Amino acid sequence: AWGLELAGGRKLQDSARFAMGAGIGEFLGITSKFILGIIIWLIVAVAAFWP
Repeated sequence: AWGLELAGGRKLQDSARFAMGAGIGEFLGITSKFILGIIIWLIVAVAAFWP
């Protein structure tokens, strides 16, 4: 994101800020999907062995 913003004519400070926001958003998205996957897996594992 940083390189594309910089190539598009934005200032270095602006492009770095946008790239940081994109990186944080991607990290939060991946982390939340991973945590939800673990929660779903735990629910299925408990349901499979619950009498």
